[in-house]
Amino acid sequence: MTQKTAPPPNPRRWFWVLTALLCVNAVLALGYHFLGWNPATDAKADLPALQIAPQSIAMAPASAAAETTFAPPAPSNLPSAASTQCWVWGAFADAQAQTLNAKAQSAGLPAAQSLATPITATHIIVMGPYPNRAALDKKMAELKRMKVSDFAATENLSISLGIFSSESAAQNQFKTLGKLGVRSAKVLQKQTQVAKTSLRFDALQAPQSALLKALATDLGSLDPCL
Repeated sequence: MTQKTAPPPNPRRWFWVLTALLCVNAVLALGYHFLGWNPATDAKADLPALQIAPQSIAMAPASAAAETTFAPPAPSNLPSAASTQCWVWGAFADAQAQTLNAKAQSAGLPAAQSLATPITATHIIVMGPYPNRAALDKKMAELKRMKVSDFAATENLSISLGIFSSESAAQNQFKTLGKLGVRSAKVLQKQTQVAKTSLRFDALQAPQSALLKALATDLGSLDPCL
């Protein structure tokens, strides 16, 4: 069996291959020379313009990062409405109400609001009547020395030590007067309309409420605001 030999290369075939390569090279040279086209640089220009350059990256300082953190809100030092209390103290003659209001402020409480409180009195505490004005003045001087603050002279030469809307309130004050040394007073029933002044203390905190309760001991009623 005879072995076939490869045909000799075709000179014309290699001629056309070389001719095609030369044409391509000529086109590239003309484009680079006349049009300023460079395949290598233009290919890079086609890449996205927003590439991140490593040399342009800088880490923010720790202080700047700390400035952007959000701290939790600081707790308010103001007392909430739920933690405060409102009180109405007594029903006094206007002069006594002013004295007690000043006393409360000197003890550290805020100024109270004075409220006109008309009440229907059913009981009074009185002393006398006395035979003359001199005897009346002498007894009133004794009451001042006993530290009795709420009293007033009446037209019939008697001394009023309080007008009350209930017998129990009159009896409580009568006991208080007895502790101060008053012996000749008496509780009488009397129906009349009188004007009294109450003291309203708003938004007191617990220590202030305790102080007010101590001041109000044996000096009229102390009730929560309605």
